[in-house]
Amino acid sequence: MKWVVGGAVAASLLVAIVFGAGQFRSDSPLDVHASLSAQAFSYDQSAFVPAASSGSTDVPDLGGANLAPAVLRDFDDGTVAHYVGRNGCRLSYFRGAGPILMPSATWGQSTAWTTTDGLHHAIIATGMDAGKFDAIAAYLLTVTRRDAATEVHAALTIATETAAPCVG
Repeated sequence: MKWVVGGAVAASLLVAIVFGAGQFRSDSPLDVHASLSAQAFSYDQSAFVPAASSGSTDVPDLGGANLAPAVLRDFDDGTVAHYVGRNGCRLSYFRGAGPILMPSATWGQSTAWTTTDGLHHAIIATGMDAGKFDAIAAYLLTVTRRDAATEVHAALTIATETAAPCVG
């Protein structure tokens, strides 16, 4: 009887390990954003790289939103770029091959999308003006689809100029 019980316990542990692999992430996107937002980064305009010359979608140009990239780090099977703004804004842009588990819809400033090349994208912001967040989301959606247009960048700049300062 001891062998049967022991075997059943061992089998159930093996099933839990096999089927549970990948189910537990070390950090959720919200945890990563909160951790990066808690770090002290200075707003550095020299970090702006014009989108036309950057050639990288890992760190899109958000200079029109007065956001400068502060750090780029690995996240699951992709990257996260964290941006800081001169008025305290914080935004994290996630990009990767696998789905990005986002906070609940009631959390607030977050959105996710998938592009036709199969890449998953998401942004999370802290204390940002809703109009500015929506303009950044629209701009990044356009940029990641590789069809950025001057008028979208202009809309981002206008939304930033009329936005309230971040409260994060």
